[in-house]
Amino acid sequence: MDVKLTEVTQDLVGLNPAVAQEINLLLMEVSSSDRYEVDLSKLALSSEAWVYVRVYPQGNYSTYGASEPFEAILTWPNSD
Repeated sequence: MDVKLTEVTQDLVGLNPAVAQEINLLLMEVSSSDRYEVDLSKLALSSEAWVYVRVYPQGNYSTYGASEPFEAILTWPNSD
């Protein structure tokens, strides 16, 4: 997944809605128990390899138990 995220965001100064959608599609591929989405309200604060996301725990098999949705930061090695 790190490689795919790096490909999608390489050389970006800031994220835009189209790139956020690509990241969301990648996140849907890797999680079978919880839902993750790029936090569109924080796109201007996000950058390559540092993206604000919202986490929506999905019940009994959730990694996070029965918690309420929460904010997180998705990071990965960047291309620098």
